Amino acid sequence: MADSQLVALNVGGVRFCTSRETLLSIPGTFFSSLISDRIPSARDESGAVFIDRDPTLFSIILNYLRTKRLDLRGQSMYSVQTEAEFFGIQPLVRMLQLVEDHGRSTCGDILFHAYLQPPSFDVVGDGGPASSSWDSNMARFMAAPARSGVDIDPVFRIVGHQNWLAATYTHRVCCYRRKESFGWELVFISPLLQSPAHQIAFNSKVSIGNNQIKRLLAVASGGNICVWDISATDAASAEITQHDFASTVDSLLFIGPQLVALSSVGKVAVWSLMTRHWKVQQVTP
Repeated sequence: MADSQLVALNVGGVRFCTSRETLLSIPGTFFSSLISDRIPSARDESGAVFIDRDPTLFSIILNYLRTKRLDLRGQSMYSVQTEAEFFGIQPLVRMLQLVEDHGRSTCGDILFHAYLQPPSFDVVGDGGPASSSWDSNMARFMAAPARSGVDIDPVFRIVGHQNWLAATYTHRVCCYRRKESFGWELVFISPLLQSPAHQIAFNSKVSIGNNQIKRLLAVASGGNICVWDISATDAASAEITQHDFASTVDSLLFIGPQLVALSSVGKVAVWSLMTRHWKVQQVTP
């Protein structure tokens, strides 16, 4: 196909004009093969590429490629899913499949937003930055079937900040980042925790000057508190501090660059990113 920024399409007799950028906004689709001439294409008398599909349904597909949002426009999800499968738009296929599953769910009228397959902790080593992604949108958290020889950990806690999520499993904590083009990306897996994580705090944007941004994750495991900078490039530099709280942490939260840990017996610990020091105080409950 000629190297033009605009692409003319004839879908079922109806003409559409869009950009190469829109058609290629999701990799690995029918349109990627079409633009790169990996599949044969027929043209009408005006030179537009002819695609023998329903134009009404195609307009929904094209709008999704433009906005990454779905407007069914009165059409059935099954019909749109069929078109999404034909054009190889996997994020949209996954979204529609999960919405269909939600419709059959017995959990009630709860609208979930994403499907994150649990990581394989048997292959992640000692923790640190990770690279794996899953599509998302209008879906729900679901338990994936366990693979042979791999235990699937349940999720105990989830916290979110901006376009980030942190989830605690039995002895690991994972951080996910939402990317508009393909969904949730697994970017951090903590080292193995000696005790299950029972409190978690997350601040995905801490400014420390000179246009530097830190992303801080804190976990209370047993009587220990650990803080990681998940924007670090390797696991060795990710851990910032550990603190023996010597008491059960009942609440853990970030206030800007400061981490505050509270217990029901009146113990308070405050850690500052700027000084990298802990201050502990006993107050009357």
